[in-house]
Amino acid sequence: MKRPRTQTIPGYRIQPMLPIGVVFADGECEAADFTVYDGTPCVEALVKLGTIKNPYTLVLTIEQALAADIIERA
Repeated sequence: MKRPRTQTIPGYRIQPMLPIGVVFADGECEAADFTVYDGTPCVEALVKLGTIKNPYTLVLTIEQALAADIIERA
């Protein structure tokens, strides 16, 4: 199943200044998109954590992504 991906949803948009440092695990968010899992909108973020070379894909709630400054209110 292919999930829809977008840079905006009603009321929110992906932070335009990516890549940005994120507060958890000395990470850096390289890219992000809004998508839907189990009918719930969420943010899929490509994040490098600490000294690990390859980024991880994190699925965050809207609230978590706001707290990490990966998204902003439109």
